[in-house]
Amino acid sequence: MPRYRLTPDPDVMIRLAPDWAVIPRGHRWWDDYEAWLREGHTPEPAEPNPPYRPVPPDKTE
Repeated sequence: MPRYRLTPDPDVMIRLAPDWAVIPRGHRWWDDYEAWLREGHTPEPAEPNPPYRPVPPDKTE
């Protein structure tokens, strides 16, 4: 059974199973996602973006 995760962008979601596909609104798989929601399922919440941490020049490769 597919599982989904929200993203910070409401027009994009991630299908976790089976393949970690990133699916934008309008893609044919978005319809599968909406049908899954209508069945009463709930997607996982979006993961927060990690905070930006600049890398000092002496630490770059």
